[in-house]
Amino acid sequence: MSSSLVIQIVGKVVFCLILLSCSGYNLVLSEKLTVPRPRLSRKLKVLGRIRGGASFTSSNNSPYELNPQYESSGAVTLGDLERPNGYQPSQPMLQQQPSSTRTHSSTFTWQGNNNPSQSSLFERIQIFANNLHQASPTLSAGLWTCISIFILWRIPLFQGILQRYFVCSRYNVIRNHRYPALLLSAISHVSLTHLAVNMLTWLNMGPQLRRDLVLNGGWPLWPLVLGSALSGSLLYLLFTKDGGCLGLSGVTLAFLAVTARMYPNRDFTIGRIFPVRVPAEIALGVFFLWSLLGSLAPASGGGRTSVAHAAHLGGILFGTGYYELWNRRLWLQQTTHKLKGSILKWKRVR
Repeated sequence: MSSSLVIQIVGKVVFCLILLSCSGYNLVLSEKLTVPRPRLSRKLKVLGRIRGGASFTSSNNSPYELNPQYESSGAVTLGDLERPNGYQPSQPMLQQQPSSTRTHSSTFTWQGNNNPSQSSLFERIQIFANNLHQASPTLSAGLWTCISIFILWRIPLFQGILQRYFVCSRYNVIRNHRYPALLLSAISHVSLTHLAVNMLTWLNMGPQLRRDLVLNGGWPLWPLVLGSALSGSLLYLLFTKDGGCLGLSGVTLAFLAVTARMYPNRDFTIGRIFPVRVPAEIALGVFFLWSLLGSLAPASGGGRTSVAHAAHLGGILFGTGYYELWNRRLWLQQTTHKLKGSILKWKRVR
């Protein structure tokens, strides 16, 4: 090999070494000697300062400007863990509540056992009662009153007064002028099945209906309950000569009427043995025709049926009328305002 060829090879190797060192690549020459990349080291230093949201150096010479309106929420960042003294929280992140009180939900305060699933039956009933009362005092009063009257029907001592004032009939209301029976008969149940069906409908439809009435117009639920109970009793006395009626079915069908007019396409189940899911508007039409035909049938006039169709019809009609008034609440407000203004003007002129 000639000397000129060796010189050319050595020159090319030196030129490659100089080119690689200038371009910033790491070239391992031995196990201990490395040539670092200057640009990459500067970037790592910058990233070390800003990681975690802030710079913990005394000079605080981060090239990034911090937000002056930022307020720390106490959350732990990666920079907090890299402090020289370690992470030391300034305040506890969780505060232990007293053992005597636990928050079970947003509507009541859990008292007693720390674990609600291990609570007694009495505690669960108390929690349910508190929730229902806070959701609607009307629904709470109706539920517990119906259950109490049902229990009193099982005691012979109270059956006499219950038959006089808690059964709607021509004998009680028209002949003996026991007018409280028009309303008290709605909270009276003798059959356990009758009570269970009405209470399930009461609790299933009542809370949502109450929220819809209150949030959209501020209308309460109790006028619907009292009005449907009264209209059901009056219509029963009109169509039925003998016999008596009791139960909350007229009120629950009024709930169905208002709900079906608000949400016509909501699914509703009809039938016990073979349940069928239909839109609420169709279910309302079925119950209306069934109640109307049952009220006009001869069996209804003779009191030989166990279903008070006329009371059901009265509840449906009142519920439909209540919805129409609620749907025209803006017109009612304007009309009431004009009427009050006219009365004030008439008083001034007089």
